[in-house]
Amino acid sequence: MWARSGELRQVFTNIIVNAIDALPKDGKLTVRVSAASNHERACVLIADDGPGIPEAIRENVFQPFFSTKPKKGTGLDLWVSRTIIEKYGGSIQMRSWPPPRKPSGTVFRICVPCKASLPDSTQL
Repeated sequence: MWARSGELRQVFTNIIVNAIDALPKDGKLTVRVSAASNHERACVLIADDGPGIPEAIRENVFQPFFSTKPKKGTGLDLWVSRTIIEKYGGSIQMRSWPPPRKPSGTVFRICVPCKASLPDSTQL
């Protein structure tokens, strides 16, 4: 099956918008695309140098209706993003370092199977 471009666009938009919302005025957002070491997966790394996500709430970020922004959003962005990526046999991981660690920030790594690594009957 082909991954739907609109769904992948939604995943990356959700994560990038969340990062931008968390960034300070002079913050930095980095996006990198690469093949995983075995070249069977394409990976996108989205990193920011914002305030990070406190350890106490990290396990909840992919839960539906969980939000750190009570006046903005529905708390569905990361849950929907994970659902989309897993539908295509991919994975989404998050790591975060809040202050006082320097630098602080959050990194999302999204990997999906490459077309060449899938059986002939399946394309992504």
